[in-house]
Amino acid sequence: MTAELLGRVEGTAQEQAFTAGVLHQIGRLTLDQQMPEGFASAVALARAQALALRDAECIVLGYTASELGGAPVRAWQFPAALAEAIERHELDADALPERRSLAGCVVRARLFVRTQGVPGGLERVEAAAPPAEWSEPPLSVALGRQGGAAGLLECVGAFLETAVAG
Repeated sequence: MTAELLGRVEGTAQEQAFTAGVLHQIGRLTLDQQMPEGFASAVALARAQALALRDAECIVLGYTASELGGAPVRAWQFPAALAEAIERHELDADALPERRSLAGCVVRARLFVRTQGVPGGLERVEAAAPPAEWSEPPLSVALGRQGGAAGLLECVGAFLETAVAG
């Protein structure tokens, strides 16, 4: 929902931004379901050596969950920008070639959510000040209309309840 908010504010494909936000961890889910031993080994290595999980995945598996996640999306013939957003969601915002791209929306949304103390999976995060762009118009205005970060989290909770009850 945070990626969707960014997409709406920046004129990026809003529906694709929402979908990319929902699917960005599909590679991790795939690893957990299809290669549980390899994934568990990567998680253990990351924790034991204080590595980023993606680095441990490369060492143990030879690829990252993000790279894996893009493969089925491409095979399902989803838009290439959606696959790229999934494959690149772990990049630093500074490493993005285009901040306003679909991948940029997912990366920046993910970073914002982490500043709110919400992990993106297995990593621990602590609340921190969000990037400055979130306190400046037009993004701050759009975020305020959502009820701020708390309002976004409430929407996510409602979405998950609906999806689970489905």
